[in-house]
Amino acid sequence: MVSVPQDPTKKVSLGFLVLYGLANASAMLAVMPVLGILIPAQVTAVDVANSGNNLALVLGFGATGAFLGNPIGGALSDRTASRHGRRRPWIVVGALATAGGLALLAYSHSILWLAVGWFVVQFFGNVLFAAHAAVQPDFIPVNQRGATQSILGLTSPIFLLGGTYFLGRVEEFRVGYFPLIVLLLLM
Repeated sequence: MVSVPQDPTKKVSLGFLVLYGLANASAMLAVMPVLGILIPAQVTAVDVANSGNNLALVLGFGATGAFLGNPIGGALSDRTASRHGRRRPWIVVGALATAGGLALLAYSHSILWLAVGWFVVQFFGNVLFAAHAAVQPDFIPVNQRGATQSILGLTSPIFLLGGTYFLGRVEEFRVGYFPLIVLLLLM
């Protein structure tokens, strides 16, 4: 028989909630502005004449990675039993592999490597998202979930606005990727 985990009852600190919000926002920052700014610019730089078709190909690879990464990451984190808990190992794996995918994108000069890099970022970014999402029901009591959602609702747009502003002004693609990698790994 499968045991159903009980809702947590121990109150978490404001510091925990803020760090959770920052970690979630940094994970989103590693994906969303890259999707909207860097990937289209890189695809165009590789082949201006076929940029529309090539962008569809690269984004299709990424969408496949996202489609697979979230349920696989969720299933793995639900079934993991380690001394570090169920979620933490997959948060670490997701963050490290997403950072690796971003580094691959930073040095990609062909449509093939952009597609592979974006698949890696989306697959492992969604592994990371799945594990992050499960932190709330695992650790945060019901009476603090509204505050948690407020913090998530504030940190993510602020990070995304700042990241979009920054990435919209970079001259060299690599300059855009490495601050995102550092921020992702710090959180």
